[in-house]
Amino acid sequence: MTTVEMEKRLTAVERELAELRSRVMIPATSPNHWVEKMAGTFSSPNARAAFDEAMRYGRKWRESQRPKSRKREIAIPGRGVMSGG
Repeated sequence: MTTVEMEKRLTAVERELAELRSRVMIPATSPNHWVEKMAGTFSSPNARAAFDEAMRYGRKWRESQRPKSRKREIAIPGRGVMSGG
């Protein structure tokens, strides 16, 4: 690859990088920023209650996905075998 070709490719890559950075670096004050869209969404009592209910359902589901604990038998010297939890 010649130097001229390499410079053209580098210029194209730098231009594309600048474009990608401009898309990613949306300032927090921009009206398109997700925080601005979400702020105040759950400020009414009804919406807040719905949000809290959704959080409870999510927590309940996550807890249901955890592995169940198995009962273990624990040998304690001088006391024999005990069931543990």
